[in-house]
Amino acid sequence: MSFADDPEFNPYAAPKSDVEFLDEDDHCYLVRDNAGFWLRVAASIIDQVVVTVLGMMVRVPFAIFHKIILVDSPQGRARIGDPLVVVLGFLQLIALVLLSMIYYAGMESSRYQGTLGKMAVGIQVTDLDGRRVSGSRAVGRFFAKVLSNLTCGIGYLMAAFTEQKQALHDLVAGTLVIRR
Repeated sequence: MSFADDPEFNPYAAPKSDVEFLDEDDHCYLVRDNAGFWLRVAASIIDQVVVTVLGMMVRVPFAIFHKIILVDSPQGRARIGDPLVVVLGFLQLIALVLLSMIYYAGMESSRYQGTLGKMAVGIQVTDLDGRRVSGSRAVGRFFAKVLSNLTCGIGYLMAAFTEQKQALHDLVAGTLVIRR
C-alpha cells in the first residue's frame, strides 16, 4: 500500500500538533514524547566522540608545553611531583572541564536545545514546562551529572524507569529530554 492509497494520508494537511484535547470542554494538555534511555545512550556516544576531539585540541598544547619547558629543560626531566607538573596538570583539568561545560551547557541552552549528539538522534532538553532551559539551569544540569556518575551510572539508568524518563541529573536540574 502506498501513501496515495492510504485514506489517512493527506499531503496538504496541517502538521500534527503535540496538543491533545482530552475532554469535551476543549481543555487541552501538552503531550510530550519523552526520549527513551537508548536514544539518550546513542546521543551520549556521539557527544563523547565530539568532546574527545575537542579535548585533544586542549591536550596537545599542554603536551607540547610539557615537552618543551619541562622535559627538554637544562635541569633535565621533570618528575611527577614537581610543582610545575602539578600546576600544569591542574590547569589542563580545569580547561577540559570548562570546555565540556561550555559544549554541553552552551548547546543545551541555545536555540538548538541540545548537543550535536542529541540533534543527531532527534531529541532536545527542555525545562518541565517544555521551554528552552536557561544557561544557569544548563550549567546546573552539567554539574548534576557528577551525581549520576557517583552512583556508578545508576543515575543515568534511572531514565529507563522514571515516569518522565528523567535521569538523576534531570530530576536535580528540573529538566526533561524529549523527542523533537
